[in-house]
Amino acid sequence: MKAQAPASGHLNDPEDTDGAALELIETLAHLSSQVKLDKGEILFNEGDDSQTLYWVESGMLDISVLSAEGRRLTLNIARKRDILGEITMFDPGPRTATINAMEPSVLRAVAHSDILSAMKEDMDLTLALFRIAGQRMRWMNGQLMEQTTLVAPIRIARRLLYLTRHTEEELHLSQEELADFSGTTREAVSRAFKVWKNAGLIKVSRRGIQIIDRATLEVFADL
Repeated sequence: MKAQAPASGHLNDPEDTDGAALELIETLAHLSSQVKLDKGEILFNEGDDSQTLYWVESGMLDISVLSAEGRRLTLNIARKRDILGEITMFDPGPRTATINAMEPSVLRAVAHSDILSAMKEDMDLTLALFRIAGQRMRWMNGQLMEQTTLVAPIRIARRLLYLTRHTEEELHLSQEELADFSGTTREAVSRAFKVWKNAGLIKVSRRGIQIIDRATLEVFADL
C-alpha cells in the first residue's frame, strides 16, 4: 500500500487545491483577459496595490520576498493552473510577494470587482476561493515545517515532484533556482542529482530536468 502523504500543504498534497483552481478557472474564464510576460518581466512587486487575481496558462513564475537582510527568498514557483493573488480577495491590502516570469509566460487576469459580483450569484465560486485560501495557509505551514524538519535531498525531491505534477516534459529550471526553492545550496542539488541519475530516476540535460521513475522518486521523497 502506498504511504499517505502528510497533510502539510499545497506542495505535498496539491490535488485539493488543483481541483478548486480548475473550478475557479472554469467559472471566471469569461471575465478574464490575457496577460503575456517576457522572461524576467515582473507581474507585480511586493507592496503594490492589489486589484487583480491571476492564474497561469503557461510558463513559470517565481514568487519571492525580501528578507530583513535584503536577501531574496523564493516562496514558491507557479506553473500551469496555479492561482496568484487570491489573498487580497479576503484581506485587501498590498501584495505580499513579488512575482516575476522565469520564462515567457501567459496568464489570465480577473478584476476583484468582477469576482465579487460573481461571488454574489455563485456559492460554488465562493467555496472554491475559500478552499484555495485554506490550502494556501496549509502550504505556508507545510513550507515552514519542511524547512525545519526534512533533510535537503527529501526537500529537493518533493519540489521536483510538485513542479512536474501536471506534465512529463522537461522542467526548465537551473540547479541554482531549484536550490533557492528548496532552501538549500546548489551543491546539495548537484549531489542529489548525481545519485538519482545513477539510479535511473531522473535525466538532466542542458535544457532541464526530466523525471524518469516518478514512483521511486516519490518513495525517496517519503510521500
